This record gives sequence, structure tokens and C-alpha cells, in this order.
Amino acid sequence: MVEKTRIVVVDDHALLRAGLVRALALDPMIEIVGEGASAEEAIELAKVHAPDLILLDISMPGNGIEAARAIHGLPIPTRVVMLTVSGDDDDVLRAREAGAVGYILKGIDARDLIMAVTSVKAGGSFIAPDLAPRLL
Repeated sequence: MVEKTRIVVVDDHALLRAGLVRALALDPMIEIVGEGASAEEAIELAKVHAPDLILLDISMPGNGIEAARAIHGLPIPTRVVMLTVSGDDDDVLRAREAGAVGYILKGIDARDLIMAVTSVKAGGSFIAPDLAPRLL
């Protein structure tokens, strides 16, 4: 039996976070196990729930990139995906250096979000298609 992908969503904008949760719920193989609004909450949720994947906003209280770095250093195999409006090359590179394996822009539609999450869960990485040519 295939296990569900367990995800934590962390963004300081409650409405956006609710939309992400709702979009991810379209896939019956995804389970949201926690939600938060700050870097501190992201780290705690990662420790408590040991999710397969955590979606983090870069621009949130406590700094999403620093949260990614802390989560990447935990002894649990949580994969970190940044979710942001920033297409800045430096932000992408800093996120990757902090251990993020994905970088998604907030304009993504639900189907592509689910595809990105599925790819990352399977061991791959994901960079927003708009950013990939510049970074490569």
C-alpha cells in the first residue's frame, strides 16, 4: 500500500496558507499534518510531525531560509520546499544552500503544485520553470 505524503505548510498569510492546504487536498495521497505562520513554528512542526515535506515561505517572521537551514539540520528526513513570490536569483541560491530541494513561486496553480510536491517526495527537486533557465 502506498503511503500518503505528509506535508506541513508554513506561511504567515493565513488566507494564502488556507488556499495552499485546500489546493493540496485535491490529491487524496496528500495529508496536511500541520500549519504554521513563522520560522519558529516551522521548526517545531517539523520536530513534532516529522513530515515528508514542508512548504516554507521565505518572507515570514523568523526568516524562512533560516528555518530551512534548521530543519535540514534535524535528524529527520524532511524535504524542504520554498514557496515565495521572490524570483530573485540570490534568494533561490540561498534557499538551496540552506538545504531546500524545491523552489516554487506563489503564482503556481493547484495541479502544478501537486506535481511539484509529488516530484520532491519521490526524491527529485523542483525549481519554478520561470527561474530554471536563468539559474542553469
